[in-house]
Amino acid sequence: MTDIKDTLQERGSVYGTFKENANCTQTMYNEAMASLNRPLDNYEREAIHMILHKISRIVCGHKTKKDNWHDIAGYAKLAEDLTEDQ
Repeated sequence: MTDIKDTLQERGSVYGTFKENANCTQTMYNEAMASLNRPLDNYEREAIHMILHKISRIVCGHKTKKDNWHDIAGYAKLAEDLTEDQ
């Protein structure tokens, strides 16, 4: 079993520090939420949060990690599938 310290060190070297990511993600999320013109459903807020989290990983870490881009597409697809055009 991998020691959690090893995992955190490896992830930090790929994605940047947790603190950097938290600051970046929360800054983007707070700006997005401050600009709302209608209430969001939980799935919308969570999809936005996760997409911004993945963007933060790209900005703070290695932009060449394809899984971040793949995950962004996945969260967008999940939200799309739950959204009804009005």
